[in-house]
This record gives sequence, structure tokens and C-alpha cells, in this order.
Amino acid sequence: MSVFVHRPCFMFIGAAALLACGGGETDADPTPGGGGDQEGPAATGAGGELGGGGDTGTGGDDVGAGGGSIDPGPRVPVTLALADGRITTTCDRGHTIAADTIIAADAHNHHPYAMAGGAAFFDGIFVVATGWGYPGHVLRSEDGLDWEEIDGPRFQWADQTTHAPEGAVVATFHNGTDFVIITGRRRLFSPDGRNWVERGEQLPYEMFHLRSHRFIPELGAHFLRGENAGKDVQWLATSHDGGLTYSMVPANAGYDDRCQARMTYAHGTLMAPGGDGYCRSDDGGASWTYHEAPMKVSTFYPTSTGWVTMGGWSRDMLTSSDGFTWTTTTVASGMRFAAGGFADVGDYYFAASHHNEEFYRSDDGASWTALPGLVSGDVPDARHVFSGWIRPTAACPMLDRQ
Repeated sequence: MSVFVHRPCFMFIGAAALLACGGGETDADPTPGGGGDQEGPAATGAGGELGGGGDTGTGGDDVGAGGGSIDPGPRVPVTLALADGRITTTCDRGHTIAADTIIAADAHNHHPYAMAGGAAFFDGIFVVATGWGYPGHVLRSEDGLDWEEIDGPRFQWADQTTHAPEGAVVATFHNGTDFVIITGRRRLFSPDGRNWVERGEQLPYEMFHLRSHRFIPELGAHFLRGENAGKDVQWLATSHDGGLTYSMVPANAGYDDRCQARMTYAHGTLMAPGGDGYCRSDDGGASWTYHEAPMKVSTFYPTSTGWVTMGGWSRDMLTSSDGFTWTTTTVASGMRFAAGGFADVGDYYFAASHHNEEFYRSDDGASWTALPGLVSGDVPDARHVFSGWIRPTAACPMLDRQ
């Protein structure tokens, strides 16, 4: 078992001196139109763009949700930005960086520690899946700061052997009962993120390339999106039993080939970005229509009266009251958010810039502040941003306003 202990970043808001977090870069270039992931006090999980999750009624990119927090005690919100080979953590609503954990400084988007499979959260436990083009890994944490890599004997396969995954771990989510990971066409389940058992038949061969996924707890549905082995047929599949079995969505259901499975559910509607627009379903995913948007968009987040999203690799925020017509606002000159690096984290927004620049936070989505101590070259492109809640610790104490 490998253990990755975080490197703390000492930052003092308003102080003259800052000790910045530094480190390696990544070659990863997430697909335009990605988004961030986030959870709320009762949220669980995250799911992914292979490179969701969500609060009650929200969603995010590459993060699979489900269930709720069992322990009702005091909790501190923790937000993670996942870049290839790197996990950056904030636990004071995005004002400072609490940890910058470099797992593999040379990681890129085809690497054992590529953050392709997303992440999941449940009841104080974070699980991160890695790997693309190489055998992957499963990382586990109980605070979002210090991480352990789960070793081979913890994986029990259907043939009664125990060994680490032999392929990339391309997806992870929490189904309300167990954490679930998908590696190749096999699924493993775990109640605690540490001990894993294979269940279910292998996915059919036509579900060869998994490109994105999302668990929607309100519908009890896990959506998978991908291609066949020849990459000439797009498919969408759903599971309504927590990932044990999947069925193909009929081609005549209207789900456009351009759309990924980075879905968000709210206001009785599923929204999924793709191409220069998005797919929309008002019947739980049984049928879909495609709609153009002013630009490529990232994951959708619901507001009390509508939706908000960020233009993929842009500095534009889009808002809508009905999910059909959109208002575009340029949030800040010179800012470009990574495709997977934007998230609505409950009562604030958190974002990572494109091309290794900075992290930003905002209370209203219009005015943004760069986190102090992070400079050009310090931050790889984030593939996923998502959150969970932990018990207070010395590194992440309770704030005056949780």
C-alpha cells in the first residue's frame, strides 16, 4: 500500500509573505465542454468524463454521487481539484489551498495516474480512480488531504484471485450503498473504498470504450457513454440497480452523438453538454432533444430558478431561467477556465484556469479572485472539481460560517 502525504501550502490572506505551492505540470488537455463536480452536506460521490455527482439537485463532471452522509455531526466542506498526477485541496470555501498532493509529477493524459475515471465521496470517504492507456490505481482518503493507494490483495475478482486492476480504472461512483469502480468491462464494489469485490457479468463487448459517466441519485440511474471497439458507433447505456446490469438506450431516443454523460438533474430535467450545445430530457432519460448553445458549454448547475454553466475553455458564464435561452456574461478579462475546472460548490464557485495558471473563487459568479500563492506553472489543468464534507481537523477546522 502506497501512502501519499500532502504537502501543505502555508498561505496568509492579507499578509505580506506567501509560501506558494509549486510542482509539476501536466500535458493533459481535457475535452472541451467538460465541467466540475461538487457535493453538498448530504452529497455523496462523483463520476466522470474519461477523460457525477452532486449536491441535492446538482451535478458535476466526472464524479458519481449517491446516498447521504450517515454521521450528522459537525462537518467541514472540502473541495478537490483533480489534475493528472495531482490532487489540490481547499477546505475554507476556496480562500486558500490546504494541500497540494503530487502523486506523479510526470503524469499526463495517457498515464497510470491520469485522472480519467473521476472520483466519488460518501460519508467522509473520498475515492479517486486513475489510469488511461495503462493499468490504473484506486486512491482513498478520509480527509481529502492524505491519500492511500489500495494494494492488490484488497481486490477480490470473480475467479477468486486477488490482484490490482490490470487495466485503467475508467470510472468510479457511489450508488447509495457501495462505491463502484469500472475497469475494462468489469465492476468492483466496496462499502468502504478499501476492500473491493467483483460483481455482475462483464459488460458486453460493444461497450468497449467508456468515455464519460454520471450517477443521478434522484433517478437511481447510472449513465455510461462510449464507443464500440471500432470507434464508429456511439452508445449510451443505463443501470437502475447500482451498476450491476446495464441496458442500451435505443438509438431512436434522440441522444445526440455529440453529447457526453456529464448529466445534471434538476427542475425535472436532465441536461448534458456536448458539441456546440447540449442534450435535454424531461422524462428521466427516456427521450432526448438536442439544442444549440451560444458556445461549447461545461457541466450544468441548477440555480433556484434555472441553470448556470461555464463556456468550455472560455471566460464566459451562461445563465438560463428555462434551459432553452441563455444570457452570456464575461466574468473577467484574461481568465480562461479549464474544461473540467469549474464547479458550483453550494454557496460559492471554484475554478481552475486553462493552461496551468491559477485557481479562482467567486461568491456570485461575476466577481472572481485568484487564490494567493499560486502562480503560472503551478497548477495542471484540472479534469474534475468536486466536494465532500469531513469532520473538523487541525488542518481543516470549523469556520465561522459553514
